[in-house]
Amino acid sequence: MKRIMFLLIIIIMIFTFSSVQARQSKKEKDFPLGYPFSSWGEIRCQDSDIEESLIGDGYLEQGVDVFESYNWTLTPFIGLRFTQSNDGDHYWNNKVGPWFGVKAKRPFEFFPGSWGEISIGIRGEYYYYTSNERDNDFVAAIFLQWSFGGDWKDLH
Repeated sequence: MKRIMFLLIIIIMIFTFSSVQARQSKKEKDFPLGYPFSSWGEIRCQDSDIEESLIGDGYLEQGVDVFESYNWTLTPFIGLRFTQSNDGDHYWNNKVGPWFGVKAKRPFEFFPGSWGEISIGIRGEYYYYTSNERDNDFVAAIFLQWSFGGDWKDLH
């Protein structure tokens, strides 16, 4: 696990520093391109045969857009993922931890008034379990992520 974490950090640093050097060697004024941030979250009350609990679930992310080519933007990022519930026996709902990685992202539009983004990348996810005596976890993940939305009223 330590090898995977070390390898992931090295890959992220190589992508980030090579992109920074490429941008600085071109002497472009717009570096960095941006500081994108995102967040999502929810509080839910579950009542099922498996579990009955109040759960808070969310994520915060901060990135730095360092390089753009062919409408793809390279973005190293850090984030914080958390899930907490009032049921201490459900370890999967009682964890908090940092995420870090690098992704290439591209915006898209299906129709006027719509928006979207697709991302591919690699990230490390570390989890500290807050409710029982479970060992902490580190996971390396390769991901494909998308989001989109819009307003059907704008489709003419």
